[in-house]
Amino acid sequence: MIPFRSLFRVWEGTPDELNKLWHSYDRVESFSVHDYFEDESGANTPSKDIFTFSDEGEGVVVQPIGAPTYYRLYGVAYNSPICLDSLPVLQRSLDLLMLFSREVQELRETSFWKDQRISLRTVAHGESEVQTSANVEELRSFVMVFRRLYLQSEPASFANTQKAFRNIFPGHPIADLMKEMFKAYKADLNQPPLFFQFNGDHKPTGGSIIDVLLNSKFAHQPTSDRLREYDELKMAVGNDGERLWFLFFQAILSCSIHIVNAGHVVRNFCSAYCQSRKITFKTTPQIASSITGFGGIEKTHLRQERLLDESSQALAMSLWQQAGNPPGGHLPFIEMARKQIVSKLGLQENKLGT
Repeated sequence: MIPFRSLFRVWEGTPDELNKLWHSYDRVESFSVHDYFEDESGANTPSKDIFTFSDEGEGVVVQPIGAPTYYRLYGVAYNSPICLDSLPVLQRSLDLLMLFSREVQELRETSFWKDQRISLRTVAHGESEVQTSANVEELRSFVMVFRRLYLQSEPASFANTQKAFRNIFPGHPIADLMKEMFKAYKADLNQPPLFFQFNGDHKPTGGSIIDVLLNSKFAHQPTSDRLREYDELKMAVGNDGERLWFLFFQAILSCSIHIVNAGHVVRNFCSAYCQSRKITFKTTPQIASSITGFGGIEKTHLRQERLLDESSQALAMSLWQQAGNPPGGHLPFIEMARKQIVSKLGLQENKLGT
């Protein structure tokens, strides 16, 4: 608005005066000054330094300066028609794409993917502490599904799937889209974590961190070579194991975003192709969904805690009534009731729920 400031003046009247002025006109219109931008210091910034336009034939695509190439290719690929009826797809390629879709769906259903909260903080004596929303079992489940999508030796890894997908669409923008998505995925693997200082000249990349912890902590039994690699990596982050785990899960989450995005593209194609050919889009059932009874038995410690809570509520009600029903109800008696039950049964309070 600065170049047009001469057209305006500061209103010094009251709101009531402004309202009367507004209604004194038969017609009021508004306009906006577009294509004008400023930087933090108030200097004019040309629009060409903020976003770019590209005419792709089916329409104009606008993207911010510095945005990944596949941002533009999303719009281009989905606006470019594909004749599914005449598209030659080998059965083994279709099976591979379906398997990849299943693995991505299983990754998306893990607890850690649904709630990706992870933090690193400094506690006493300068030591680090990593915290996650997921427990150890949930983290292990997430990592093992990711491993099948990450390792190139797996049939439906991201590396193998993107290659098979691109071979189906030679020269089509959707193949270029998949290529750029995989390129962004590899770029994250090949660069060191941001905002971290490492000891010495060793600057581990996201991929090297994933490889070392997968080999030494998850995928294989530890050997002397794998433990040595882990110790070297730990020394590079100041001999701070908590920080190393934080970097590991940050790297996995970053790569998983690219995998899940590619999974949407692959799944959309599989669904449309199977529908056009009147075949069933099916994969090997996921273990979580194929057996409905998994998790149906109440865990022992949860059952013990539930029964203790129920008994404490009942005893607290009785104690409250014995006390003459004082104001506040039975809630103030719950702690007393719980302690009596724990003492009577010989339980250890600090062991419950663990």
